[in-house]
Amino acid sequence: MINSALMRWTMRRYAMVYWIILAFLLGGLAFLFLILSPGSVITTEVHPFFSSSILLAMFWGAGIYNREYRNGNLLEFMMVRPVSREEFFNNMLLAGAIPLILLMFLPFVYVMALNPWFDFSLPPVTLFYVCLLAAVWVEVVFLAGINVGLFLIAHSAGRYGRYLLVFAIAAMTAVFINLNNLARNGPANPVWQVQNHPWISTSIALAAAAALYYTGRRRMKRMNI
Repeated sequence: MINSALMRWTMRRYAMVYWIILAFLLGGLAFLFLILSPGSVITTEVHPFFSSSILLAMFWGAGIYNREYRNGNLLEFMMVRPVSREEFFNNMLLAGAIPLILLMFLPFVYVMALNPWFDFSLPPVTLFYVCLLAAVWVEVVFLAGINVGLFLIAHSAGRYGRYLLVFAIAAMTAVFINLNNLARNGPANPVWQVQNHPWISTSIALAAAAALYYTGRRRMKRMNI
């Protein structure tokens, strides 16, 4: 369920993120026009933003609810407006997920905008599917970060909460380093997945996203706020 008033408020809060993505898009197009000559072949065998987005999704997911909880916004909305925990969870999830999805589709937008002047190593249809699969995997990482963040909210207030927080940050950093290596040269690369096992990769990603969404929403409902 989505609360329209809360969604509008949340989207306004993240308006700067969308302006940054738009500036990134226009700046990238201008940069490619400046450095490349017409007819050049642009390599798209590796998604240019996938690795950095994994790190962004991991830590943004871990902190997005933590910030609202620490600032009292969650309790404020539940007291002032008839907003359920499920609505709050879904709205914050969408607010964080949409910019990540847009970022994953930037290479496809580049291809469609630059296609008359440049050549690309992957066909547009294949690149679209690569961007779609990359978006799903980034959302999986984002949802995993959300689950970690909700766990930390519930357990970081105790005696050993600070040590738990440091351990979680170190663990997420280690996970990112390994995923980053696999994303560039191994089976975690969305291009490799599309070229070798597209349906299996998509099914696994969607199943993981559904499972993490369920566990995150369930934990949010049971939190003592």
